[in-house]
Amino acid sequence: MHANVFQRWQKLQVGFIVSIVLLFLFTSVAFSSVTGGVSLKGWYTTTTANSVGYAFWDNGPHYGAFFSGQHGYNQHFLGPGGDGATNCCSGGIANWDWWGSSYNLLLLPKTWLFGLHSGAWTAGNYQATLYFN
Repeated sequence: MHANVFQRWQKLQVGFIVSIVLLFLFTSVAFSSVTGGVSLKGWYTTTTANSVGYAFWDNGPHYGAFFSGQHGYNQHFLGPGGDGATNCCSGGIANWDWWGSSYNLLLLPKTWLFGLHSGAWTAGNYQATLYFN
């Protein structure tokens, strides 16, 4: 009798272990197919600009807020007046363009930078979400 109970217990243990291994394999394959088999190694985070200054020349100087990371979006002005203070220029900060091969330079309108806007030249006043890897 005891041997029979022991054998059943061993079968249950083996069945449980096999079930766990199969579950792991199934979820690994399912996740791999969702991500296209590419490992996910980067992340998006919200950060502030590192500097504000001259960016490039194209029929005149262009200026911007330089960020670390790449593929910037969801930009905001954290200085006096917040995003609303930027509505005076080129449709506001939400409409300002990203530039560069990594899209980590937020172009700043000259009317904004050279107007009388407090904090326009302060890098920490520009915030955006960028990809880091």
